[in-house]
Amino acid sequence: MGDTYSFYEAAEGYSYMGAAVKILPPTYRWVDYRTLKPYPDIITPVALQQGLISEVRNGELDGHSILYCGPSGTGKTVLASAILTRMVHLYSSGGYVDKYDGNLRHFGGDYQYPIYRVNADHWIDEFESWKLYQFGSDTPRPPQPGINPQSVCQLLQTAKKGDWGYHPPSMLPPPLPPEYPPVLILEELDKFSPSDFKCRALEGLMNAVFEQRGMIVSTSNYTKDQLTKRFPDWFYRRLVESSGDHKRRLRDLYSMLS
Repeated sequence: MGDTYSFYEAAEGYSYMGAAVKILPPTYRWVDYRTLKPYPDIITPVALQQGLISEVRNGELDGHSILYCGPSGTGKTVLASAILTRMVHLYSSGGYVDKYDGNLRHFGGDYQYPIYRVNADHWIDEFESWKLYQFGSDTPRPPQPGINPQSVCQLLQTAKKGDWGYHPPSMLPPPLPPEYPPVLILEELDKFSPSDFKCRALEGLMNAVFEQRGMIVSTSNYTKDQLTKRFPDWFYRRLVESSGDHKRRLRDLYSMLS
C-alpha cells in the first residue's frame, strides 16, 4: 500500500542515507540525524529543539519507544525522521567477519532491515477490509496488509537465527545482534476513529514489535489529555508506559512550550 513502507534493500552500493530515503516521505528526505540543526522559524524554541535533537544524535533513544505530541509545525515529524535515519545508519554501518572468506561484511548486505513506516489510518482500513471480509461475496478477499504481526515476527526470527536459507551453511551471516532493534514509525495516530476493534488490531502490530524488543516512534497533534480521552486507557498506556527495561517516553511539546 502506498503509505506503508518497509526497507528490504541491501545497503551494499548505497550510502546509509540512500537507504533511509527509501522509507522517508519525500518532504523529509533532507533529514540526517548527524547534521540536523535547530530551525529558528518554527514555534519550538531553538534551545528546546537542540535538546530534542541531541538525545536522538547521542543515541539516548536507541531501543526505546517515544511518542511526540504537539501542535503542527513543532518539528515532530522531523524528529521521528531523524530517529529513522539513525537506526538505518546503525544497521548499514554494523558488520561482522564472514566465516567463509574472513572478509568484513555489513549487516545490510545480508539482512533485511526490520524498519517500517506505517500510516496507522490507512493500515487499519486495509486490515479491517481483510479481517471483516464476507466470504461468498462477489468480490475477491482483499490481501492482508504486507506489514502485519506475522510478517514482522517471521522476518525478525529469521534475522535473529541467522537462518537465511539461500546461503550455504558455511556462509550464513550470524544472528542479528540484540542491539539492532526492529523499528516501527507509526504515523497519523490521531486520524482514525479508535473503536475497540481498531485499537486491538493496531495493538497486535505494536506487540509484534515490542515482543522482539523493538522500538515504536509515533507522532500526534493531540494534547496528552486529548489522547487519554480519545483512546482506551490500555491502548494509551501501551504507547507511553515503560515495561521492564524497555522505556516508552512521551515528549509533550504542548507542556514544553507553555
